Amino acid sequence: KDLTGPVYTNERGMPMWNVGYEKAQVRESWRFPTACLSQAGYEFVDSTSWPDASFKEKNLRLINLLKGVCDRALELAVGLIPERKSFSCPSHDKEDMCTTHAFQYPNGKENGFSPQLPGILVKEHTDKSMFVAEFCPLVRGLEIYDTDSRQWYMAEDYLSPEKDLILFAGEALANLKHLLILPIEPCLHRVVESPGLVRECFIFEQKYVDYINAA
Repeated sequence: KDLTGPVYTNERGMPMWNVGYEKAQVRESWRFPTACLSQAGYEFVDSTSWPDASFKEKNLRLINLLKGVCDRALELAVGLIPERKSFSCPSHDKEDMCTTHAFQYPNGKENGFSPQLPGILVKEHTDKSMFVAEFCPLVRGLEIYDTDSRQWYMAEDYLSPEKDLILFAGEALANLKHLLILPIEPCLHRVVESPGLVRECFIFEQKYVDYINAA
């Protein structure tokens, strides 16, 4: 399907499609913003050109689950902010830049896909968002760098596929040092090849403007 929806500027200042299909060097993606879930009537959700009804139902259910996990993690990390009597997530779409991505890594050079480096689909990086959550995929690929041992560890080797949840911090959260109960460092990670296997994963990126601006 073609890309759909308006263009917006993300937290890095890059123009991004608000919703729809994207194809990049190493993967395909279906992007969906979560701010619209707080809008009455779900007009935007219903008008979106979903691949099919089953995909839409499962996508929305998974979005709400992962969003709830990240929001609770943020509450535990930040605690009660002095200016607020209780924690609450922004509901207005201009304050909520959270997005979800359904990724597919073909793990091959067919159809124009290729790794960023030999054996490495996505180079080492930290995310710009706050918390990121995903369920452990069936196919290995996510490596996380341990700063104590200075080694890379394959996340899927220690988790149960489609049962265990992966939750890691991004740069926006680490920058909130004056609000955090304890320091939280951004998670350095990368995605490596699993030749011959298609790797699929679904991630939720937590990005609330008021917290990003407070960093």
